[in-house]
Amino acid sequence: AELVENSIDAEATRIHITRGRKRGRVFLRVSDDGRGVPLTADGIPDFDYVATHICDSLKRRLDERQRAGVQGEFGIGLLGFWSIGKELEMVSQARDAPPHVMTMRSGSRAYDRRRYLGARAGTGVEVTIHEVHREAQSRLTAERLQRYLGDELRERIRRAGVTIVIEDRLPP
Repeated sequence: AELVENSIDAEATRIHITRGRKRGRVFLRVSDDGRGVPLTADGIPDFDYVATHICDSLKRRLDERQRAGVQGEFGIGLLGFWSIGKELEMVSQARDAPPHVMTMRSGSRAYDRRRYLGARAGTGVEVTIHEVHREAQSRLTAERLQRYLGDELRERIRRAGVTIVIEDRLPP
């Protein structure tokens, strides 16, 4: 839900959630066509801010008018990945800047960031949680994700007019 809310905050019109398997390991991916992570003065995504301000969202210090267009609400979107999988990879492309990637691993405060060498069509963010824990796999089916998002974010999704596609590539 936090990752979907971040996508809505970034003015995404389309969000694609995928559960699949790569090299024998289960992953969960949330990708969008929003604005991407805000850029630094050097024109690269501000992953330093994203990775070091978990649970310290600047939205808490802003009034409703100032919050417009600012991503995140509580700064916990990334923190939740530890309960789902072992590694988080975030690819972001904003405006005409080249895409970059940040990688975080559960249990570590360290993160890596670098230029993304893969292809990305347009702006947006793609968050992939690799090596989904076995206990979480049964809770992340397309049916359960759809039900959860409908219960938690139905009005927010409707007001934003965003299209959400859930693709489950794993057998039930």
